[in-house]
Amino acid sequence: MTQPPLLSIVVPAYNVQKYLLECLDSLSKDFDADCELLLVNDGSTDSTREIASAFMHRHTAMGMRLVDIPHGGVSSARNAGVRESRGEYIWMVDADDVVIPGALATVLAMLRRHRVDGYCFDLIFWEENGESDNWTESRLPPLTVMKDIPDVLRQSFIDGAMYPCRHVFRKAVYERIATPWFPIGRVYEDNSTIPRLIRACESYFYQPVPVVRYRQRPGSIIRQRTRRICIQRSRCMRPVRAMVLEPDNSVARNAFDQFAWENASHALSQSLEVEATRICALQLVIRRHLLRTLIGSPWALVQREWARGKQARAAELVGLLCVPRLMYLVRRAIARL
Repeated sequence: MTQPPLLSIVVPAYNVQKYLLECLDSLSKDFDADCELLLVNDGSTDSTREIASAFMHRHTAMGMRLVDIPHGGVSSARNAGVRESRGEYIWMVDADDVVIPGALATVLAMLRRHRVDGYCFDLIFWEENGESDNWTESRLPPLTVMKDIPDVLRQSFIDGAMYPCRHVFRKAVYERIATPWFPIGRVYEDNSTIPRLIRACESYFYQPVPVVRYRQRPGSIIRQRTRRICIQRSRCMRPVRAMVLEPDNSVARNAFDQFAWENASHALSQSLEVEATRICALQLVIRRHLLRTLIGSPWALVQREWARGKQARAAELVGLLCVPRLMYLVRRAIARL
């Protein structure tokens, strides 16, 4: 019987013909027998599948597998990748990103050396016109096997960088949490999945080196400004709330509230680019989802933001708590005149 690979690299792909070959080429540089490459074609209508198939036949030694599914979004593709994976560990890499030279070798070396449940690395945000200086850097203690997982969860909420491409988890960790692993039909689904995976770990390790250039491109879902995306971002942490309310996770509650507010704050900024006549109603919806997500008092959150030197963020939160409702009442009163 063939020995299962140490690492399954899952690449969900939908209409990425412009970027896919660059991503696959970057993965091929340090590929070895301890890896499997699993590309999930999410019902692409361009040449994505043909590019993947041609690459697979040119690089037969990589043992790449191509899985076709009906179009269901990136969550469906990631879930299919988890199900089909054979490796002990799973690493999600987006099809429009580029793995940094030497990064795969670094990941494999960490897996072989430490054998923990979850790993975190850094990434570089990469603009279409070149590489930016914006890196993710964690506040977690580096190069240390951590077993106080509630504190890891707390620090991860403070970091706020819940990108699947900077995390590697045992497949057994996925099997410890409820399915679907990634919520179907949602954007910002990573923000509710990665915390659940972290909490399901028994050990964790942070290696402070960048492994992926995370492409920021026009037309991607998170660059769109629609009512649906604003609402989903404002409520993306609600599925995690019950987990954080468990007694063992009490240390993470303030950090959870802070991260929930950061998502709502971004949703507020995005709402300003939605149709002007709908902004007030949309901000009321964002406000409602934030209040349903927070564990502690929103006014305590205002105080913490102020104490952290984030006076502008504190003022923005006060405005969200008070002004949209006031604007709504004024508009209703005017409509009745």
